[in-house]
Amino acid sequence: MMWIKLRKERFPPGAFGKLKPKADGPFRIVKRINDNAYEIDLPGVYNVSAVFNVADLTPHYDVEEFFPTSGE
Repeated sequence: MMWIKLRKERFPPGAFGKLKPKADGPFRIVKRINDNAYEIDLPGVYNVSAVFNVADLTPHYDVEEFFPTSGE
């Protein structure tokens, strides 16, 4: 799972702004294109290419992985 960095050059007007979140996600990785590009399972509402450079991706860490809940 990855977070994507929202850049104003890549997304349509209104999707990016000074007071809006700088990243969105987490999204599932569909496939690795090469060392520098990955295809992300991106919803159609973004209306942009689903292939992202690694510079625009940040790993998502599940809180449960680091802080497991005590047994129920």
